[in-house]
Amino acid sequence: MTTLPVERLGPWLPDLEPPFTAELIAGGRSNLTYRVTDAVGRRVAVRRPPATVEVAGAHDMAREHRVQAALHGTAVHVPTPLALCEDPGPIGAPFLVTEFVEGPVVRDTAAAAALTPQARRRIGFALVDELVALHRTEPTAIGLGDLGRPDGYLARQLRRWSGAITGDSTTATLLREGHRALRAELPDSAAALLHGDFRLDNVIVSEAGEIRAVLDWELSTRGDPLTDLGWLLLYWRPGPGLDFLPGGSELEGFPTAAELAGRYAAGTGADLGRLGYYLGFAAWRLAAITLGVRDRYRGGSGSGSTVDVDRLDTEAELLAAAALRHLWLRPSPSPRSSGDRPMPDAVAAADRPLLFTPLRLRELTVRNRMWLSPMCQYSVEARDGVPTDWHLVHLGGRAAGGFGLVMTEGTAVTPQGRISPQDTGLWDDDQAAAWARVVAFVQGQGAAAGVQLAHAGRKASTWAMALKRDGTIPAADGGWPPVAPSPVAYPGLDVPHELAPEEIAGIVAAFGAAAGRADRAGFDLVELHGAHGYLIHQFLSPLSNVRTDAYGGSFENRTRFLREVVVAVRESWPAGKPLSVRFSGSEWAAGGWTLAETGELARQLRPLGVDLVDVSSGGVVPPQERITVGPGYQVGFASEVRTLSGLPTAAVGMITEPAQAEQVLADGGADVLLFGRVALREPAWPLRAAAELGVPRDDAPYPTQYTKGAWPRTDPARTAARTAARIPARTRGNADR
Repeated sequence: MTTLPVERLGPWLPDLEPPFTAELIAGGRSNLTYRVTDAVGRRVAVRRPPATVEVAGAHDMAREHRVQAALHGTAVHVPTPLALCEDPGPIGAPFLVTEFVEGPVVRDTAAAAALTPQARRRIGFALVDELVALHRTEPTAIGLGDLGRPDGYLARQLRRWSGAITGDSTTATLLREGHRALRAELPDSAAALLHGDFRLDNVIVSEAGEIRAVLDWELSTRGDPLTDLGWLLLYWRPGPGLDFLPGGSELEGFPTAAELAGRYAAGTGADLGRLGYYLGFAAWRLAAITLGVRDRYRGGSGSGSTVDVDRLDTEAELLAAAALRHLWLRPSPSPRSSGDRPMPDAVAAADRPLLFTPLRLRELTVRNRMWLSPMCQYSVEARDGVPTDWHLVHLGGRAAGGFGLVMTEGTAVTPQGRISPQDTGLWDDDQAAAWARVVAFVQGQGAAAGVQLAHAGRKASTWAMALKRDGTIPAADGGWPPVAPSPVAYPGLDVPHELAPEEIAGIVAAFGAAAGRADRAGFDLVELHGAHGYLIHQFLSPLSNVRTDAYGGSFENRTRFLREVVVAVRESWPAGKPLSVRFSGSEWAAGGWTLAETGELARQLRPLGVDLVDVSSGGVVPPQERITVGPGYQVGFASEVRTLSGLPTAAVGMITEPAQAEQVLADGGADVLLFGRVALREPAWPLRAAAELGVPRDDAPYPTQYTKGAWPRTDPARTAARTAARIPARTRGNADR
């Protein structure tokens, strides 16, 4: 620990009586702060840089003193500056002296818990009010007109922090991807006086909830004010996987991020329509900073010996993934506003349920978070894989019913990859042409169109569900021999042919070719079916894959097939269109594919071009564990994978009521919800959700033809009671087919 030679401080403490004592009260990666007490108990604060500089330019004592002196007496609360010593001689580094401000600093959950909920709420709003006051302060009026260079601030920040990106690790790949996205979409930014590190744990508060002083001004400059807001909101109730950031703001009483953003917009008049960009920039910048600190410790120049370097690497990766989530998942600017300003959709504006916030994936913007799940229809009576009028009505009806994206059934990439002869396909151009008709109608209703590409593997050549027959279809009845990674049969089906390496390569190529046809048909999103015991899942699971070559055995080998499929699909699928993968997060059987493996593989797939993970469960073998089925029983899988991988996720599984669905999103369980059987019962489920969640009719996704039949808006109390009555839990021992 760096000690402070207090006996040398006398010339800068003329009003204090020696001898002095010093106690370190803050440290870590920022400047060191000491409480210095004189002989009669009077106290001041002394600030100095750490012994080793960990972030270049982050420890400028002269800048901090100058800014605090300029702001003293304004509406921004700062400690009274008392002295500055720029000569490192007296104590080994430059230092400054300020008044000692009494009060707690909310550095963690324990400190926040010591405050009342009422005080927490006041602190949250007072924090934003300080930021508003800072950004409304005219720099030239307080002598800071020459501070920094506001023109090109964001571009310089991107250049500066991109210098920390080295190597070809997953973290570096994610950071480069984020850098490209940030650089390509630089906003036209205003200029204001910035703090540079504005967050909850950089202020001193009172127990009543007042802000007594804003600290740590060494990064202050002039630039885009929304970078300060994005930084504050990044640390406010950190999202999944970011629980290593300072906590406390998640406790009862603290305002939501949306409330903070709304208050800032009201106080400054700022347009927050692109707040997602600034949240992405904040996460990207912090990831780059963390990577730089990690490299300094690895090189032996860090200022401490107890830092977990591997943990810093993990934190940087999670932050880089979070940056891309903000950049690619940020909603489009809302047409609705508070006054003339768009509401901050990127943090879920309080006047719009989360279910109805748009979602951006790459260049695709989906109008809401309610998507139609892939569901087998077994309706191609010609057995040629060509979708029919049934598919047009089935998918088109759900698009007209308000779903944001409608997904096709599992669509086979080869004839032998069909579950049944009545399945759809995308192995030839006639099928693509027929799909184009369906896609055009879906998109004409305002929805996006997704296609799930699949190969059934050992579960292929089975009877359509309506026929109620078990077993593999014999060749005489139009069946074909199933294939699989290993000659291990699914119970009740024929033993499959074990795929040779050249046959595996052929199927990989078929997935890529089908993705190209999907693009030509106009689809907006491709999903790869890696769940429910079909071919990709069969390769992943040790219960169905007993190969001893490069496609079996270890985790790396069992996941090789899917990684090759992703690469092949990305080569045929446009860079601006998103790619999703469906996994089974649990096989409900010992010794199989696990949730932890799902999270790790999803993390590895991100740099290969996967943008979303859809998490279901089961299917590779009949369940060996008793499955407790109830409302949202599979949401936990999606939530865990979201945390493990840093990728956005879609959740499924008995999500049937609007209030229940809204809560899943509010709890951070997923980014998207997929609706299956409830959408069969209610093709216009999103329109009922709009009524029950208080969305005005004009803002709900009604087709013009249906507005006369719009749902009346529902009393929330009655909705809650009805929701509780509609979703009782139940238990069963077998998973549905």
